[in-house]
Amino acid sequence: GLTILPPPGQMSGTVMILAFLNGPFKVTFLGDPAGFHGVQVTAADQENARPMVLSFAPGWWTPREMSLLNDFRMAMDELLESPDQETADTASGTYQELMSAVRQQKAQWTNTKDENKFLPDADYNIAREKQVQARLV
Repeated sequence: GLTILPPPGQMSGTVMILAFLNGPFKVTFLGDPAGFHGVQVTAADQENARPMVLSFAPGWWTPREMSLLNDFRMAMDELLESPDQETADTASGTYQELMSAVRQQKAQWTNTKDENKFLPDADYNIAREKQVQARLV
């Protein structure tokens, strides 16, 4: 299959990866829970899997965005379970809310003194980071 990855360091790409992540993955948010700067995603069923560390730059991933992401993931699950117009409209609405929050983050933080400039190298080690483990449902 064809895999299309977003440009590195883009909040929208990180959000889309998290939105459609499915399977045995370990997800670890990095930084302060009031505004995470990044996330590490690792395949949990592969012993030597190389983790993927992603950025929320230029914004910060807050509980509000986390809630919108969870709403979208649940709406997509419902759409796959019951593909009718009502569930499609719900999924579309939750997607629009999530992407609106991403646009707001970008507008709020770009070119400010508090802009998130986290852009990890491919071999970035999160050991020195404050970490919050997520549970995918």
